[in-house]
Amino acid sequence: MMEICLKAENPMPAFFPVLQQGVDVEVPGSQSLESIITNVWGFDKNFAATKIGTVFLNGTPVDDMESTRVGDGDVVALSGPMPGLAGAILRKGSPFAGLRRGGRPETRSGDSGNRKDQIRIHVKLFNSLIGDMGPRLLQTGVILDSERARGVVASLSQQGGRGFGRMVVDGKTMSVDEVQRILREKPQEPTRFKWST
Repeated sequence: MMEICLKAENPMPAFFPVLQQGVDVEVPGSQSLESIITNVWGFDKNFAATKIGTVFLNGTPVDDMESTRVGDGDVVALSGPMPGLAGAILRKGSPFAGLRRGGRPETRSGDSGNRKDQIRIHVKLFNSLIGDMGPRLLQTGVILDSERARGVVASLSQQGGRGFGRMVVDGKTMSVDEVQRILREKPQEPTRFKWST
């Protein structure tokens, strides 16, 4: 897997669309969703309790992030609090949870006790959480397929003087054109982006 290290003041605008579509993230072993948010990504429990209003695991709403384990290949969608009746029904821990359809979320791996050293999950961020959580995810590393990686690099190159710095690809500083060429030559290879300030 190719790794692109971004040395930029603020590359986040280029990542807003892909954070909504979802990015792959590697985390240690199978653990609770709360543990990933607090221990791996470094957000405090108050942030998890107050800023993250709606949580889905593989399309099913989650009420208790502490007891919900995440496995390899799972899809996690996180949103800030949503307004209205839909927001009230879908909000974690909602008294209206009985109005939802579906049961408890299950991991894609089918074995929430799977103890792999590293697992890869697909994370989608919505509304306020793109700005609140996106930078931290990008600092720990997000993985994109080649097509979306090319789109991000093109967007970064358009930022030009607005904070876009250099790209370090597998330890070597490269121009945008060089990075685009490599991404085109390896259309099946995923790319990890990391942001270091």
